Amino acid sequence: MNMYILSALILTLAYTLRANEVPKVNINVNFEYFCSDCTKYVSEQLYPTYQKLGSILDIQLNTFAFYSWTNKTNPDGTYDITIKNLTEVQGTLIQACVMEMEPIDKTLALLSCMFTSPDYQTQVNAGKQCSEKLGLNWAQINECAQGPLGRGLYIQGFERMMAVKPKITWFPWIIVNGQHTDELQDKAEHHFMKIVCDTYTGPKPDDCKNL
Repeated sequence: MNMYILSALILTLAYTLRANEVPKVNINVNFEYFCSDCTKYVSEQLYPTYQKLGSILDIQLNTFAFYSWTNKTNPDGTYDITIKNLTEVQGTLIQACVMEMEPIDKTLALLSCMFTSPDYQTQVNAGKQCSEKLGLNWAQINECAQGPLGRGLYIQGFERMMAVKPKITWFPWIIVNGQHTDELQDKAEHHFMKIVCDTYTGPKPDDCKNL
């Protein structure tokens, strides 16, 4: 084998092994359905960046509708949550079910599609149309959203948000590698791709090199 080709193969292998050893950038995003900053962030920052840099990202999503619920804290620390108006939280339930059932690439595609849909306000229509457009199982998603699993995921979303430190004070609430500061929040919300590239400690992907 030509020595130049062999050297190139060795360098490529070394690069790949090094990249695999480097931890991904961990992103935790807490959001609401009817939140203009959330819809803009997901569709204009989070999803486009994932499409380019998904291989170096580890994303966790969490959703809840704080505007449409009442809760009672039990002695054991658990919560009894009552949804005031089920029709107002259909988007949240649909997205929570997709987050539970689908991998992150399909989940982000669904969220972005719903958030930019002309039927965004008509949540079930947006969910159905986007699910069918992306080849997802709408019947299964809708069954989850309308049933006990969806309600369980809704409560889980509340419990996870209540556990976030520092306490969530607005949406989207973005945590980068376990850290949240006002500066990180601002950068992540408006220049997400750059903060991912700057935070990643491995070999920079090509899409990072022109920022």
